[in-house]
Amino acid sequence: LEFVLQAGCDFALGFRGVALLDLLSHLVYASAYNQLRTQEQLGYIVSASVRKVTGGAWMLAIIVQSSVALPSVLEERSEAWLTKFREELDALPEEQLAQEAAAVVAQLLERDTKLASEVAWHWGEIMATETLPSTTMPYFGRVDRIASELQNKNKKEDFTAGLKQDLLNLFDTYFAKDAPERRVLSTRIYNTKSRAEFDANKDKANVLSEYSDIQQLKPYLSTYPKAPYWIR
Repeated sequence: LEFVLQAGCDFALGFRGVALLDLLSHLVYASAYNQLRTQEQLGYIVSASVRKVTGGAWMLAIIVQSSVALPSVLEERSEAWLTKFREELDALPEEQLAQEAAAVVAQLLERDTKLASEVAWHWGEIMATETLPSTTMPYFGRVDRIASELQNKNKKEDFTAGLKQDLLNLFDTYFAKDAPERRVLSTRIYNTKSRAEFDANKDKANVLSEYSDIQQLKPYLSTYPKAPYWIR
């Protein structure tokens, strides 16, 4: 099962939103693995992470590979974990959140150890302007700016509290069960033993079971603007 929840686009998220997604990605993996793998033992492969897809859209992806549970059960348990994670996030002490944010900042600002890596990163920033007007210059300070969103450089007393509230607001906007901007794609892969469930579900509404179904749906879907967050 791959359970994907869309999280908006670059331009809508801005630097703050992208920074919050980086922090969220840092937090969700351990929680999902502990709940779905260690405690519920649903499968050998369990992961949760935030990533960006072609076109500038972001998503939270939950992946569970199991030989003991049907995809429908995995989806149900993934939804249950999301609810539980929201409670964990709300109860997370500010001191611990500050430590987690500092760990993300350290990862973002880690220096390249090889020249090839540094060149590849700079070239990627240049290529990011390929679809923009020719006068648009690459923003090589992008990562530093994202990191600054998670740093309390001005020593504000309520900085971590504000960071936590923004993180909760982001979750409630895109990932919560009743989120106003919630968009979910659940990709289920059935083995031969699960053929009966596949046959029972393939003709239901909102179920795409063949490639032709995807081709027919795609022209009717709206698209996000491709403008990156760093030109706002």
